[in-house]
Amino acid sequence: MKFTQRLLSRIALIIVAAVMAHSQSNAPIGIVNSVSGDVFLHPALAPAASKDVRLQPGRAALLALHDGDVLHCGPHSRVVVTVSGRRRTLTDKDGKVSLHPDRVLTAEERRVDEAIAKFGMPGGSRAIGSLVWWPADGGAVRAENFHVRWNPPPTPEAFAIAISTAAGDLIWEAGSIDSAQGGLQPQQEEAVRRLLTQRQDGVAARDLTLTLTSEMQGSIRIVFSLLSKQEAARINEELLQWDKITNDPLLRMIGRIEALRSANLFCDLAEEFEGALKIAPNSVALLRAAQVANQRIGNSVRTHELAQRLQMVLSEEGFTPAPPE
Repeated sequence: MKFTQRLLSRIALIIVAAVMAHSQSNAPIGIVNSVSGDVFLHPALAPAASKDVRLQPGRAALLALHDGDVLHCGPHSRVVVTVSGRRRTLTDKDGKVSLHPDRVLTAEERRVDEAIAKFGMPGGSRAIGSLVWWPADGGAVRAENFHVRWNPPPTPEAFAIAISTAAGDLIWEAGSIDSAQGGLQPQQEEAVRRLLTQRQDGVAARDLTLTLTSEMQGSIRIVFSLLSKQEAARINEELLQWDKITNDPLLRMIGRIEALRSANLFCDLAEEFEGALKIAPNSVALLRAAQVANQRIGNSVRTHELAQRLQMVLSEEGFTPAPPE
C-alpha cells in the first residue's frame, strides 16, 4: 500500500512539474498563498483522467496557478489564492472552482500579474562558475549594498583584491586577505562603498572590474556595473512601492524580486530570497527559485544547501493524489 501511495505521489509530482514546465505556453495567472486542511488541484494541462493533486500546507505556497486550473477543498478546509491581482479564499462550500481571468484588470493588478509570471526567472545565465559570487559576473550593484563574497577554497591562502574602472584606474585594493573568511571585513566593505558612492554618475551606469589574485587561484576577473544615482534611486523607489502595493508578504516579495531581477541586481535578488524563505521555508516553488538565483551568481555553498532542503521537502511527499471520490 505504501509503495502504491508513493508511486501515485511521484506521478502527481510529475504532473505538477509538467504544468510548471509548460508555463510559457500557459502563463501563470496567480499563485497559492496558503493552504489549510485538504485542498486539491487539477492542473489545466494535466490529462482529464489524471488524479487531482493534494496540496500540502506550507509546501504549496507560491505554487503557480494557470488559466483553467481547478481547485476544490475538503470539509473544513480552505485555500487562499491570488488570481489576476485579486486575493480570494475558497472553502468546501465553493465546490470545484475553475480559475480564469474574469474581468479587466487595473494597472496595479496587471503589475502584480506580470511579476507572478516572471517569478523564478534568473535574469541571465552563467556558463562557468567563479570563486567570487558577489559581485556577480555580468551583474549590477548598488553602491550602498556592495559586498565582496567568495566560495572559500579547500586550502586557505592569502588573497589580493583590487577594484578598478574599465579604463584601468585603481579604485581600491588590499592584500593578505585570508581566503577562509569568504568575504571582506565590514570595515573594508564600508570603505569600498564610500569610494563607489563618490564615483557614481548621475544617469549612466559604470563598468567596473574586480580582480582577485592568489598563488593557487591565479587571477580571477569579475566585470560588473555600478548603477548610476538616478537608476539606484529608481530601483529603491520601486522597492518602496512594492512594500505599499500589497499587505501580502509573499506578493510583496515577488514584486521586489522582479524589480531587482529587471535591474540585473542578481546578488540582491538572491539576498531577497533569504527573507522570503523565512516566511515560507517549505515552499517548493520558492526553494527552486532561490536555488536558481544562487546558482546564477555562483554561490555554490548556498546552492547546495538549498538543493538538499528542496530534496528533503520533496521526499516528504509535498504533493499527494486526492482520494477517490
